[in-house]
Amino acid sequence: VFLTGQQSYSANGASMGSASAQLTLQTGGSLSPGLAIPQPAKLRSGSLGWNFDRARTRLSLVGTIRELVYEQTTGVRNYNHRDESLYATVGRQLRPTVSVQLRAQGDVERYTELHARTAWESVRFTISKHFTRLAIAFFAERRHQSGSAGVSNFLPASYNDDRVGIYFTYDLFGARATDSSLGVMRNLPGMSNY
Repeated sequence: VFLTGQQSYSANGASMGSASAQLTLQTGGSLSPGLAIPQPAKLRSGSLGWNFDRARTRLSLVGTIRELVYEQTTGVRNYNHRDESLYATVGRQLRPTVSVQLRAQGDVERYTELHARTAWESVRFTISKHFTRLAIAFFAERRHQSGSAGVSNFLPASYNDDRVGIYFTYDLFGARATDSSLGVMRNLPGMSNY
């Protein structure tokens, strides 16, 4: 059983200057004006989880809450939001080099000042095969999105999304690929929850 917590404070937004400067600021990538607000912000997050391990089976249940708060300017507070997520994972080692995983996840993003929210539910099945340097994973996922506009003018679309994909890792130095190396794949582009 584990518990994590974090609280941080940022005043960096003030250095971005005026709103027009924010829109023309060159960052080497995309810049979201909604997040580049010249006001200090507080970020709080916490997770509570439980992992259960046996010789060939792993169970995980994790809940996370993340909250971003702008406290000084009334208009900016429309960007205050709270993300809540809960996921459960069951993994099984079928053979020394073959494993399967089933993951169910629910996420809710709430814009607290607007009383608006977007929700996602997903179920993913993954099967992976490990070689000496190479690890390959195939996944199939079903996602559903819904939302409520609250007092905002934006209503998130409600839809179902089916995804399939193949991902691999290759270790240049020859260390044997493991389940943990495939776990990193969930953080690669295309493997995220959004």
